Amino acid sequence: DKISSLEQTILLQREVNKKLKQNIAEQTEIYMQELKDKTEVIKQQEKEFSKTIARVVHDLKNPLTSVKSTAEALSEYEDLDEEKKILINLIISGAEDLSKMIEDILLSNKIVHNAYAVEKKQLNISKIIEELVQQTKIYAERTGKEISADIEKDLIVNADELKIKRAIGNLISNGLKYGKRCVKISAKSFKNKVEIEISDDGEGFDREVKEKVFSNKEMSTTDLINGNGFGLTNAKRIIELHGGQISLLSCEKGTTFKIILPNE
Repeated sequence: DKISSLEQTILLQREVNKKLKQNIAEQTEIYMQELKDKTEVIKQQEKEFSKTIARVVHDLKNPLTSVKSTAEALSEYEDLDEEKKILINLIISGAEDLSKMIEDILLSNKIVHNAYAVEKKQLNISKIIEELVQQTKIYAERTGKEISADIEKDLIVNADELKIKRAIGNLISNGLKYGKRCVKISAKSFKNKVEIEISDDGEGFDREVKEKVFSNKEMSTTDLINGNGFGLTNAKRIIELHGGQISLLSCEKGTTFKIILPNE
């Protein structure tokens, strides 16, 4: 009788365990389906939000282009006094800054949603940097600043030309925006890599900002409105898509962004 009672207890326990496992499996399946459904809803909402951002930002480009074109046309008048020339140059510079910010927002949107392909080929990065320096000299002169470069000749990297121009250009623009008088750019070979540095003589970043400078999620609304978030974040993502690294060296006076790209 004792043996029979023990067997019944064991059988009952097995049945309880079986039902318990079945119940856990059913509940887990329900929870997983609910999680999947909620995830799909969130993804769809993000997709719609992304489309809205792209549409709104894109719609801003046409009136901004008109403002810039009009200001450039006004700047051609010969009877402008110095004060009017300064004001017109400020309008042009402001329009260029806003245009760049719009492009950065659109680019950031593409990168976040993995819609940003990198097509690498062998490039002479020395020539690309020199071209960027020449292009930004006009802006530098307009704002009363200097830009200088020390570029080693014929540095070769495997990169997407348009994307790598965008990343380096963003960092140069950042230096011109926040530097007081000058921006210095250097590029040299370092072992099997190319090392690029963009330095300015601005106020630099404090420790708290330095830690979050490459993340627009961590930047304040004011920072983003002023264009301090998307450009640097995009530069970091582009460099990383090329298998490179970017770092920030900053103290009380001046900031240096260092880019390291493989040249193999």
